[in-house]
Amino acid sequence: MQSEWQYLQRVVADTGPFFDPLEKAIRSKFIPALLGLRADEITGKYWELLMHSVMKDGLAIRNPVDMAAYVHAASKEATSHLTRSLIAGGVEFDLFLHYSTAHAAGQAVQSERLEREQQHLNA
Repeated sequence: MQSEWQYLQRVVADTGPFFDPLEKAIRSKFIPALLGLRADEITGKYWELLMHSVMKDGLAIRNPVDMAAYVHAASKEATSHLTRSLIAGGVEFDLFLHYSTAHAAGQAVQSERLEREQQHLNA
């Protein structure tokens, strides 16, 4: 389901607040059932750690409220050349430029996420 809500977040701006009930269900129902814990044991710092990527010793269960803005911005950046070629006159579509733009946007988002996770671990 994570892929489904991320698709919506990628194509529609400012959806984060609408995912608050889902975030609460993940934190209070799914995670406790998965880990055999009580809901009150999933505190802010622990929940943050669980959201980290596997590379940073987390479970990579993303917070849909927090991630909405990031995935939307990444999608806009990744498709910027394609969008310009469709909308702006005189911009010819270049497959290599589209691929490199999308790849660079994906790398930037991943690097930013890993940096945020590292900052949390260092705090």
